[in-house]
Amino acid sequence: MKGLWFASGMVAAVALAMWLELKQSEKQVAERKPQELVEVLLPVAPSKVQRIRWRNFERAEREVQIERTPEGWRMRSPYVGPADGARVEDLLQTVTQLRKAVKLEGIDPQKAGLEESYVAYVELEGTFGTTRLDLGKALPHRDYGNAQRVRRVGFPSASASHETLLSFPPTLFNAINDFAEHFRDRSLAPCSVAEMLTIRLLPANDSARLELRRDPAEGWIALEPFQGQLESELMERLVARLAGLAFLREASEAIEATAEHGFEPPRFVLEFGDGVSRVTTLELGISERDLPGMSPGASAGRFARLPGDFRVRTVSEEALEPLLGSTEEPTRGWAELKKRELGVASSAALQKLERRGSLARDAGGGLAFDAVETFRLEQKGVQLVDASGTAIDAAAAARWIDGLRTLRAAGFRRRATAASEGTAMLSASFADGASLTLLLQAPDAEGRLWVEFGDPWLQARLEPEDALRLFRPLSAWR
Repeated sequence: MKGLWFASGMVAAVALAMWLELKQSEKQVAERKPQELVEVLLPVAPSKVQRIRWRNFERAEREVQIERTPEGWRMRSPYVGPADGARVEDLLQTVTQLRKAVKLEGIDPQKAGLEESYVAYVELEGTFGTTRLDLGKALPHRDYGNAQRVRRVGFPSASASHETLLSFPPTLFNAINDFAEHFRDRSLAPCSVAEMLTIRLLPANDSARLELRRDPAEGWIALEPFQGQLESELMERLVARLAGLAFLREASEAIEATAEHGFEPPRFVLEFGDGVSRVTTLELGISERDLPGMSPGASAGRFARLPGDFRVRTVSEEALEPLLGSTEEPTRGWAELKKRELGVASSAALQKLERRGSLARDAGGGLAFDAVETFRLEQKGVQLVDASGTAIDAAAAARWIDGLRTLRAAGFRRRATAASEGTAMLSASFADGASLTLLLQAPDAEGRLWVEFGDPWLQARLEPEDALRLFRPLSAWR
């Protein structure tokens, strides 16, 4: 019986010892829990974040603001345009996974000798509200390793303010130390081809500023410096190039802009986008070809930078050629965008024609000018007669007038000098008040024929056969 009681006592003692050990273990786990189970400072899903803002007071003058839109992440400050989505998502992952370090739990930052001031912040806004992390300097500590003072402010489901120390991950501080421009997408297009509605080019000198707009009824039109419709095919090509415009160099390859690059002031400021909120502004300098020591035929870009950025990269010079022209022909560029129609939009009868000078082929097939010949035609009843009263061949006159109505330019260029009287002049007026005056210039170095046509900014190029038909000698009319 004693043996039975003894055995029972032993079993009870063992059970008691096991129970006491279990309780002690649970107590130890409970005591260790605040130290070993590390709290996530901002327990939010990155997908719930709508806006992210940050600033490093020691490196940036302005706050960086990035917003989630249906088209993806977009930067709102200090630049406006598409953001590098992958880089933004990496930053969000870093911020939302920050955890307090075990070895720093319970340590008083002030007693630990860390600076009290905060040098940066990261703020998240979304469906959860708004919360911010204030960040102190990240410093190596003799006892705690890399330590950083952090204050959490305004997280809804936690205390209003909570200060702790982090064994800081360098990725966060490195990210907000990056220039804001590093978070900008290399693509400079603020919107799609279909959404692009305005293009503006502002030169640094006193030459013409350009403003183009997409009109719902007329398509692309010019508002400045000339007014009128633009060639749809050329505009589609230009808009496609702007929609694909991107920096040719990574941000890490950017160099500091100097006067040598053409930025004191910028040669041009280019703005393009939807004309409201999605607009890219780009400052343009000189072509790389214009740098000393560059080979004339070398492939090169044009120096470009974002407003407020002191560093410069390059963009495709070919993409901007429809606006700026080429190195060989800088007076063309946007002038070529004008719609080619030069003719008179009138079906009324020709009332009067005045001509000074004529143009014909010489014996060698070249162009010969006669600056002396002049004549004047007027409508007399159903006939056109010259100053002597001689009637003009009706069929020849009809063909000439039809050509005047359907006249198309072969191209345009910006006028480099003031309007001249030209080598030959033609002025036609119609019964409904419509009129056209052309001043034909002497052939240029390439043998091309240019005319003044009443536009203060542009000259039009005529095909030789069109010029020969319009300025043919009087003898061909009889």
